[in-house]
Amino acid sequence: MTKYKCLIWDWNGTLLDDLQLCVEVMSNMLKERNLPLLTAERYGEIFGFPVKGYYTKLGFNFEEEHFENISEEFISKYQKRSLCANLNEGSILMLAYIKEKGIKQVILSASQIKNLEQQVNHFGISQYFDKLLGLDHCHATSKVEIGREWLSKSGYTNKEVLLVGDTAHDFETAEELGCDCVLYLGGHQSRERILKLGAPVIESLYELEGYLEKL
Repeated sequence: MTKYKCLIWDWNGTLLDDLQLCVEVMSNMLKERNLPLLTAERYGEIFGFPVKGYYTKLGFNFEEEHFENISEEFISKYQKRSLCANLNEGSILMLAYIKEKGIKQVILSASQIKNLEQQVNHFGISQYFDKLLGLDHCHATSKVEIGREWLSKSGYTNKEVLLVGDTAHDFETAEELGCDCVLYLGGHQSRERILKLGAPVIESLYELEGYLEKL
């Protein structure tokens, strides 16, 4: 039996397969500004949090445009199309398995909370989660503080919690919370970047079952 009583899921790239969508939406924005287009490979190499740094690497000029306006433009174009995306393979089976084991589940996302709620409800998986945690804005800054606040009120010790994500920020968030972390290699950052972190990794969400069972 696993030692964990609660599992924190990242959303974008971990449960929601929206990598290609993010590349397409951003490439359209770059094209409108006569900036070099984005590939999935390049995205995996430079995407990170807070996303303002990622936008800088893409060539956006914040002296000509406010970052807040650019991020709002991205989200307005992304959100509707995200409802046509798919969940990553194995998502629902793992959510059901973990719930059956009596482990509570939470989503901790750098998404705006209203957008996160819309997406989770659209995919019909809200019943698996005890809490959805997101930001009160759409600028994808850090999710450490909302995670820390939730944990302090949750009743769980940090070692009773496992965070499953797909980026270095998920790893950093787990470190800040003092909880364990597993990173999915099929998400928003390249394999090379994730492997350098030294965290346990899974190639597919199906592997999470074996990881939990061996603990």
